Amino acid sequence: MDGLPGHVGTWKGANNRLRKWAADGTWEQGFTALLAQADADGANGSTDGSPRRRHTERAPRA
Repeated sequence: MDGLPGHVGTWKGANNRLRKWAADGTWEQGFTALLAQADADGANGSTDGSPRRRHTERAPRA
């Protein structure tokens, strides 16, 4: 398969790196750091920066 930029390397090499990062906790550390920074910056929980509305009404009971 083609499609990866040259600086990324082969599919096999990229896949091996991603699997290694998943196994050694690199992804989890990165996401934890991003969430901590978002909390410190007062992010509202939206991934695209748009305001997020919470549901204020309960669903009707059956």
